[in-house]
Amino acid sequence: MSKVKKRKLSTPKQLELVKAEMDKLKKRLKSKDVSAPNFVFGTQYYITEFAHSTAPSCNFATMVLIGAMNSYLENDVEKQNS
Repeated sequence: MSKVKKRKLSTPKQLELVKAEMDKLKKRLKSKDVSAPNFVFGTQYYITEFAHSTAPSCNFATMVLIGAMNSYLENDVEKQNS
């Protein structure tokens, strides 16, 4: 049996995959009456816990989390200004 080397997805491809899976989860939970605010709180709590449990340090985890929020806000401002 030959081993097939898996190619690592690019960061944009990984982000697209995560977004698609989160959209599916959002739809499944909405059908179970999970409100949007509770979905946001629950996912952010989980993501924060996940970041801190897998990062090399607390500071690094915090930097990643804040970096993601900052990136979203920068893109939002660019959209508003164009």
